[in-house]
Amino acid sequence: LQAVYDVNRVIDEMLRVGKRCIVSFPNFAYKPLREMLAKQGRAPASAGLLRYKWYNTPNIRFLSIADFEDYCREKGAIIHRLVALNTETHSEVKENPNLNADLAIFVISK
Repeated sequence: LQAVYDVNRVIDEMLRVGKRCIVSFPNFAYKPLREMLAKQGRAPASAGLLRYKWYNTPNIRFLSIADFEDYCREKGAIIHRLVALNTETHSEVKENPNLNADLAIFVISK
């Protein structure tokens, strides 16, 4: 999702043709990324999902789990499930996913 130019159009089409849609993206509100920007004053990067530098990243959007939840509310989309992952520890995040997960996977519908 972070590399899609016309997010509204893509999600509208997904919701139009599918009963349920799966959307995933790196969570830019992940605590280590916030700390990197605050402490180092540099664009966030990590060994996993965000291994790119600011100048060669395919990412054009920098959204968080909270941003996407707001977007779904505004569109009237139903969130059936959120799977929040920490890809460094290979574990699912249950507590405060917007802060503790670096990857979000949503199942949504109309």
